[in-house]
Amino acid sequence: MSENIDWIYEHVQKGNESMLMISGHNGHVAKKSTYTTFMGEELFEKYGDDYCVIGTDFYKTECNLPGKNGKRITRKFYSADPLANTAHALGMDMTYLDFDKLHKSEKMNEIINKSMLMGSLGEGYSFLNKILPNSYRINDVPAELYDGMIIVTNATPTNIKN
Repeated sequence: MSENIDWIYEHVQKGNESMLMISGHNGHVAKKSTYTTFMGEELFEKYGDDYCVIGTDFYKTECNLPGKNGKRITRKFYSADPLANTAHALGMDMTYLDFDKLHKSEKMNEIINKSMLMGSLGEGYSFLNKILPNSYRINDVPAELYDGMIIVTNATPTNIKN
């Protein structure tokens, strides 16, 4: 994936553009990886502070996941992210946290630099997700993964039409 981004970036630069925006799952774009090296870690090593990552999380989400016989199923999940919990408690539908600005607040700086549970859902679903919520959560330090986060309090699934 990172080689594809390098190729696209080279072509964007030929057109006198200096920036490129990509979108991907948090686990693929984060600045560090836990178990294996993903695209984001490779891009951060190559581009340093020129690589800016905005992670996402939710308080509650309903996901449209693959089920049996090719049919999609909808399941509900909660992230346990204290940042998302706070956004929910404050009645915010959606918010953006710019970590550079949060560093100015000692308390917020402390929060984003501590390990916390965050939602991490992908296309896969297992019955374990229902009985073991930590099977769809990561425990990591937001400021080490991202430069900021978008938090959606109640995310809804994409409606896929056949």
